[in-house]
Formats: sequence, C-alpha cells, structure tokens
Amino acid sequence: MSDRTRQTIICLLIGIGTGLLMSILMLYMMIAEYFTVSSFSFVLIVIAACTLPFCVSFLRRTEWNIIWIQITMILTSFAITIFYGIYVTNANAIAGYHSLWQQVSIASGIAHGAALCVTLLYEIIRHHHIKK
Repeated sequence: MSDRTRQTIICLLIGIGTGLLMSILMLYMMIAEYFTVSSFSFVLIVIAACTLPFCVSFLRRTEWNIIWIQITMILTSFAITIFYGIYVTNANAIAGYHSLWQQVSIASGIAHGAALCVTLLYEIIRHHHIKK
C-alpha cells in the first residue's frame, strides 16, 4: 500500500470515528430539546456543531489532511442523525411521527450545514492568509 493511500485511509477512519462521537453529542442535545429549531438552545446546538470539527485541529502537526477529517466528521455525524430519524419514524409508524422526521432532518441539516460552512470558510481564510 502506498504512503498516500495509507494517509487517506487513516484520515477517513479518524473522520468516521470523530463523526460518531459528534453524532452522539448532537443527538443527545437535539433529543433533549426535541429537535426544536426555534429556540435559543438550538443556537447553542449549532454553535457546538460548528466548533466540534475544530477539536481535531491539533492533528495539523501530522501529515494527515485535516480538512478531509473535518468534512468526513461532519458528513458521518449528519448521516447518523438522519439514519436515527429514519429508524425512529419507521419503527413507530404513527401518523404524528411524520412531523418528527421533518424536525430531525431540518434540525440536523441546519446544524451540520452550518458546521460545514464554518469549517470550509475557516479553511479558505486560513489558506488565503498562508499564501500571503
């Protein structure tokens, strides 16, 4: 296996592992607030989602690609929260759970979309300052 392939696999595995941890934290916070997007506590959830990918920034000193780790982390967490919404709404086929699926997908989409935007914006600004 080439060194580049090994680095890519390690980056993906780190991203999946940290994404699992991020999804546990995000689901815990969103379940505690019942996936409400119109509350101040959801703002705190979005802030937490935006800051969690930066917890792996200490890995910049290594040869691993941090941006891929962060993107994989966010996408893994988003996928797990969406699978949670599918599982909960399909397991209990009650008419009222359709609105729960909408709440889960909207809350997860907003939180993870904001996290992805903030992460990419930070990397663009950082890359721009390094080039100067």
